[in-house]
Amino acid sequence: MKLYFGNMITMITTISLLGLLVYIGYSFMNRSTLDHWGRRIIILLVVGLVVCCFAVTRDNYHHSVQHAIDGSIDPGLFTIKSIQSNICCMLAGVIVLSGIVSIFMRNQDARQICFFIIAVCICLKIGIIEVSRVSMYLS
Repeated sequence: MKLYFGNMITMITTISLLGLLVYIGYSFMNRSTLDHWGRRIIILLVVGLVVCCFAVTRDNYHHSVQHAIDGSIDPGLFTIKSIQSNICCMLAGVIVLSGIVSIFMRNQDARQICFFIIAVCICLKIGIIEVSRVSMYLS
């Protein structure tokens, strides 16, 4: 439990991650009755970015960036050159591109597809980081 509720940042991150997953799940379960996918995309992007910032702080990724620049401090949980960092950066690129593309789409069905592309990328990022954290904690 210390891994997810050890201090205030980990607790906020855990609750935010769960809330984001509930929002994605709710949108998926009610996709046939929901309208305004553009609003849902904006909410998903903003909340996803905030949750990502909390996760970066929780895992001390900013220490990894500082370590890569001048080596003055020890890196955080994931280094910049780690596979987790590389995969999550690529997924973040897909999220940003999907968000930009959705701005120019007027069809709600196309926006719904963009929403779920973003949602899948966010779920993959969460899965990769959380599985890595648990495996590092257990080893």
